[in-house]
Amino acid sequence: MAAVISQRDAKCDKPCICFQLLLYPLLDCHTRRRSHTRFGQGYGLTVDLLEWYLGQYLPPGTSRVDTRLSPLLSDSLHGLPRTMIITCGLDVLRDEGRAYAAQLRAAGVTVEHKEFSGMRHGFMNYPAAHDEARRALLLCARTLQAQLRAE
Repeated sequence: MAAVISQRDAKCDKPCICFQLLLYPLLDCHTRRRSHTRFGQGYGLTVDLLEWYLGQYLPPGTSRVDTRLSPLLSDSLHGLPRTMIITCGLDVLRDEGRAYAAQLRAAGVTVEHKEFSGMRHGFMNYPAAHDEARRALLLCARTLQAQLRAE
């Protein structure tokens, strides 16, 4: 949702969103990427579970190439706000986050992309269990603090 809202805002005469923080985001509901195959089973968020979630969210007949659902498929990412994307190395959504970071950079957007290689989708929900989760949360907090000070 944050990526879609940022894209919509960038098209306004007076955009007001100055930063977006995307945590292992779902950015493309149409294209099946390598991470869907590689991590589609046995790593927490499965391809089947993702499809179930989409089935609960989408009305029947909804086009999955609609950029309001798949912001990675947008033909223009120019003018989007500074962005931080956090991806997980063992996540079905990993390749979408990587691709979005690359496309944003190509569009001239300032992007910081941090991948936590040994982590699964949702790992930040467990900071007491994973040092990496604590590091990720602190990174988010410091980044948001810097963004708020800059504004």
